[in-house]
Amino acid sequence: MDLGSIGRTLHRLRKAANLSHEELAANICPPQAVKEIEEGKSYPSVDILEKLGEKMGLKINIFFDVSESTSSTYIEAVQQIIRKYIRNREYKSIGLIVEREMNNPLFQTPFHLQFLKWHEGISIYYNSGNVQQAIDVLWEAIDLTKVDTNVWTEREIEILNSIGVIYYEEQRFHEAYETYYKAYGRLESLPFIKNSQIKIRVLYGLSQTLSEMGKYHESLVYSNRGIDMCIESETMYLLGELNYQSGENYFKIGEEDKGIEFIESSKTVFFIQRNEKFIDLVNNEMALLLKK
Repeated sequence: MDLGSIGRTLHRLRKAANLSHEELAANICPPQAVKEIEEGKSYPSVDILEKLGEKMGLKINIFFDVSESTSSTYIEAVQQIIRKYIRNREYKSIGLIVEREMNNPLFQTPFHLQFLKWHEGISIYYNSGNVQQAIDVLWEAIDLTKVDTNVWTEREIEILNSIGVIYYEEQRFHEAYETYYKAYGRLESLPFIKNSQIKIRVLYGLSQTLSEMGKYHESLVYSNRGIDMCIESETMYLLGELNYQSGENYFKIGEEDKGIEFIESSKTVFFIQRNEKFIDLVNNEMALLLKK
């Protein structure tokens, strides 16, 4: 293990996560220990490294791989931190990281810069509410790698999906539908999809939007297709949400028995995921549906 590389990497990752020595060290080790590791004066134990990494949402192998490629490891770590903040909806933190890294020479290739621009667009929308600026930045991100308008990469489609999410959040459902449908069409044209979650996410967006437009039968096509894809891909990603979406659609078209079946399935998924918040939400929504 290269002690100097470990220290430099820990320093960079801590800065990227916007944490002080004290904040990172809390409940793990003395702040001075973190400082000494960063300065290359102290040899860190594996368990300490693991805990420090976990606090920043990173796996311990990040530290062991640094001697091979410090630059690529740093880029990967920053991206992991941003994804963690996306999951936790910490958009202000995302904005700060993006602003800090935007001029970093490591992120100046179109592919790496695209990742930052993508999340800049998302943070603009959720931090300032400036819809048009956010969408413009997201299109700029797509254009960074766009070579052929007829051929899209998975990431470009992911960014397009983010535009669809913004339209949906703004209740601009026709624009959301057009965007999601375009993303779905681009995915269908790919010979192979590496990340099935992208397609599942688009199917869920389509189903949600069509339900809001009152097109429940058409919405069912996409929610059930999403469920099938979850099963085929052996993933629980959005499986609970898709089952609930189908259940609600069945209620809307008068098929209550099927609706109850799918909503109960959604509760089972959320139970397995230990998502009590969603279980309570589903119970409340089902009570409302049964009253209608």
